[in-house]
Amino acid sequence: MKKLLTLLLMVATVAMVSCKKDEDKTFTVTFDSQGGSEVAAQTVKEGEKATKPTNPTKNALFFGGWYKEITCVNVWNFETDVVTTDLTLYAKWTTTPPAVTQFTVTFQTNGGNSISPQSVDSGSVAVRPNPSPTKSNAAFDNWYKDSTLNTVYNFNTPVTVNLTLYAKWTEGINRDSLQALIGVALNFNNEDYTYSTWENMAIKRDNAQNIADAANSTEQQIIEAYTALKDAIAALRSIAQVKTEFLAAVAALPAPAQITAQHEDAIDAARDLFDEGGFYHSNDPEIQTAFQKLTECAMALENLPDIETHSYSFTGNVMTVYDNEGDAAITMTYTPSGAFPLGTYLSGWDVSMSISCDVGINGHETCDTTILGYGQQKLELLPNGIFTMAFRSSDNRTGSSPSAWEEGAGGTYEITGTQATGGTITMTFEPGQPDTNVPNGIKPRRKGLTKFIRRK
Repeated sequence: MKKLLTLLLMVATVAMVSCKKDEDKTFTVTFDSQGGSEVAAQTVKEGEKATKPTNPTKNALFFGGWYKEITCVNVWNFETDVVTTDLTLYAKWTTTPPAVTQFTVTFQTNGGNSISPQSVDSGSVAVRPNPSPTKSNAAFDNWYKDSTLNTVYNFNTPVTVNLTLYAKWTEGINRDSLQALIGVALNFNNEDYTYSTWENMAIKRDNAQNIADAANSTEQQIIEAYTALKDAIAALRSIAQVKTEFLAAVAALPAPAQITAQHEDAIDAARDLFDEGGFYHSNDPEIQTAFQKLTECAMALENLPDIETHSYSFTGNVMTVYDNEGDAAITMTYTPSGAFPLGTYLSGWDVSMSISCDVGINGHETCDTTILGYGQQKLELLPNGIFTMAFRSSDNRTGSSPSAWEEGAGGTYEITGTQATGGTITMTFEPGQPDTNVPNGIKPRRKGLTKFIRRK
């Protein structure tokens, strides 16, 4: 009997080990970017979904998705496809921007004031409405995924379907409720949060205290102060959170030797996180290591040949140049000087503004806009594939009494198509050139044609 029990225990143990082994079975998902930037492989448990990586980049081409075979026939769906074996996914590249599917995010305020719906590109995120909705004698709580108000919506979630978000309200807000929330706000340590979000919360907290202390504060003022402070607390960004995002942003960058011009936005985003966290004097070895890589990537970007390819079309003699998303980025009037494309291309007068905002004692934000001036850009396409750029400014939109033209970037170009059919233009900027010199603080963000700041 003893031997039988021992045998049964051994069999059971083997069975459990066998089940455990099956449960932990993993496969490797490899991403072949087919000449694009490197994408790290993933280890995925059997029957689970791979995580959609950050899109790779490739000079002058547009990423068209991940496919199951090298010929890019069957797309891999990260929402539904599961991993059951080791596999390789292949990047598809196109010469034209892929069509963008948009979804509508609708906000059901449940008795509050109306909030406009948002059109969101597939895979992008919705923006939390700011300010939050208001409702008489109630304080806004949050946005929920379901009409029963059980699950708070995460605004970092990529939108892949039309959806409706529902507002939840807290009723019965009074002076005691406001004072209790102020007590919660007083417990936050400013050293744990980013300066901007902490400062915003502290202003809302002090405003709320003034409302709570004033004997003549109305019920609506108390509710508004409560809502403003609650929103400010929810918006607090912890240093730990920013550090995590910064490290992830830098980790997603390829090695400096693999940096291309299409990594500019990712490098800028990582820099912004570094600035947001105030990591300038950090002794954290993880931050220092990440910052070293970021610096090397930024230097590699700066030393790249600056090459831009854009599509264009004409309406009469007006040329429209499109950005990498296929949106119209700048329009220029063409004056021929010989056969197309030779001649001068002149933009309109575009405004540059500064915006300053102040928060009043009631917690409401007011903003003032100051116009700095107006700027005009000139592109000349010369024989032998040479181009030059220049810039001038004026103190009015009509461009009367403009400044003298200031010489800007130059280089070589290649153009396809005709004025009738449209086509593409590839511009290679000469290395070591500064950005266009622009008076009055108006200038292109870099050297490129569509980097021109357009604020009307």
